[in-house]
Amino acid sequence: MPLLLTSCITDQVIIDGEMALYLQERVNEELIDVDSSVRGNAPSNLVNGGYLLEREGCLYFINQMEFDDGSTYGYLQRLHTSQRGSLIYDNDLLLDFNGQLLGFWESNIIGLEENQLLLIDLEEYYKEPISEALVTRAHIFGEALFYSNLEGDLYCLSGAGEELLIKGVGELLSLDNHYFYTLFNGNLELIDRAEMKVVKSLTGGSYETATFGREGLLFLEEESLKRQSYTSGEIKEVLSGIRSYGREGYCLVTASTEGGLCISCLDGTAKRRISDDLADSLLLIDGRLYYFNLYDNKAIYTIKIEDEVRSALFSETLTDGGLQFIRYGSGEEQSLLEAYLPFLQEVVGKQSQYGEQQLPYDGKVIFITQTGEFYHRKGEEITLNDLFYLALITYHSTHLGTYSDGGQAFRTDTVITLFVPFDPNPLISITVRGYDPIQIKTGEGDRYGMLASWHPAALRLLESDMFKQVLSH
Repeated sequence: MPLLLTSCITDQVIIDGEMALYLQERVNEELIDVDSSVRGNAPSNLVNGGYLLEREGCLYFINQMEFDDGSTYGYLQRLHTSQRGSLIYDNDLLLDFNGQLLGFWESNIIGLEENQLLLIDLEEYYKEPISEALVTRAHIFGEALFYSNLEGDLYCLSGAGEELLIKGVGELLSLDNHYFYTLFNGNLELIDRAEMKVVKSLTGGSYETATFGREGLLFLEEESLKRQSYTSGEIKEVLSGIRSYGREGYCLVTASTEGGLCISCLDGTAKRRISDDLADSLLLIDGRLYYFNLYDNKAIYTIKIEDEVRSALFSETLTDGGLQFIRYGSGEEQSLLEAYLPFLQEVVGKQSQYGEQQLPYDGKVIFITQTGEFYHRKGEEITLNDLFYLALITYHSTHLGTYSDGGQAFRTDTVITLFVPFDPNPLISITVRGYDPIQIKTGEGDRYGMLASWHPAALRLLESDMFKQVLSH
């Protein structure tokens, strides 16, 4: 029996937890961008539009105005970082621009617009061409600017002037201290920077969206994020159902095609959800995520990765995952109005001294505005036969002072007050502070500020411990 046992041999490799962790760390090391500190805008940011840069407490980003005829007008806007997520900001429009922001060049910005390299002067606010080449892609790396033209020739622009490096090698996807990565006839080619010749070719991927690491690359193909090794050429799937991705350091952020933003390691492990938004065009800059929120008409939103604080960049912030409240149809709204109008007229203006307390029963909430609009949470249709609360939304103005021309300044707050139907005693009241008016000294201007949306506060109310306590009882 002992001889029989020792003669059993298997070729299976058993990977324990320690070995799995080692392999995971090795993959992440292969995908890390070791030269990120000497770049302009990161390659993954440029793949996703390159519409934002940050420097010395200011954000420079491309905004677009859309007109009734469907046309758009792009312009470069500046915003102080302290004004992120605020409606009170200096509307600092610099000049018309609708391209990629490649990075800073001394006190200016280098941009790529309609195949033309431009220097954007941030003191005199003008843009001028810096090369006659028609450029496909460009990257700032160290003290130089590298780019490819329509013929596939590779150039370098530095303090010494413009230099042709190599002809006919394709579109410059990226570079590091060792290689130029170019797209040529659908293949990825690694060009040794010292010898200026192709030393490796890879196939099988959609390299237009590729970003590059120490020993491997990531690319997006048919809603699947994949990685490929430079050495073996082997392609493996990292994550599926992906609309867009961004990377910085060891951090990978992906936007799902179905909605939702997730953060993970570069190999897709340790994945967690940080938002329910339907997002696109992800940029990662110094630990902060920027993206287009497709639930909010492609407005730019931002999330600080460290604490996952989310807000619109320079407009009102919608609830996470888009609007969470839906207005009743006209017929249902009329029935509700007939049933509750006398009661609502009786309690309008009443407020509770409590911001929270234990609720008497388990029920959903119907929200009503002062103008008679009825709303329910998405996915929670409520009829007159259901058990529910009524939340009346009212508006209250606070006098802030007097302008130099005698005009009065006000802030308008929104108050959500919860009632049991036909009981005039309010249960709780939640105040949503409005935005202060513009600090303007003369002229009409904005003297009442702007209302803040009641949706985020209503969503927090429904997800608060007050309703959880009701359910537990």
